[in-house]
Amino acid sequence: LKIVHEDEHIIVVDKPSGVLTVPSDKNVPSLAQAVFDHCQPTEVTLDQMVVHRLGMDTSGLIVLAKTMDTVRQMNALFRTRKITRQYEALVVGHLPQHGGLISLPLMRDYEHPPYMRKLLEMPKESLTKYEVVNREDMDGTPVSRVALTSISGRTHQLNVHLAAFGHPIVGDSVY
Repeated sequence: LKIVHEDEHIIVVDKPSGVLTVPSDKNVPSLAQAVFDHCQPTEVTLDQMVVHRLGMDTSGLIVLAKTMDTVRQMNALFRTRKITRQYEALVVGHLPQHGGLISLPLMRDYEHPPYMRKLLEMPKESLTKYEVVNREDMDGTPVSRVALTSISGRTHQLNVHLAAFGHPIVGDSVY
């Protein structure tokens, strides 16, 4: 457990790739369980302290709440988009533009949960801002390192947007 910051309200941890944020049905270890065991909070359950998630293949910082007041405040900040979700990814190909905005409505793929799909009936607006950090080659394959801001915060949003844009995230076998 790599703790970046901890106080009486929150704990910020660095989640490695390959680790689930929350426990699965199969008793696979999760970051949330490790944090819960470390903090042993009395006001919140394991499920309540998780105010946002990262996918299993994604590494990065996760903030977990240690009190119910903090849970409410953090949920409100995410709901009103006062917290910005920023990522960096390596994508297939060299993006022609230096940056831009991907606006592509998403909705749950009810035939294949928990996946998301684009352009179906009654989709939810989804916006992703991107900026090319660097254009590189990886073993002879052109790739671009991009800074991403998830404006809408939908499940799998960045993966779906980049794949639909013709530049899937390197290593993403789902989208």
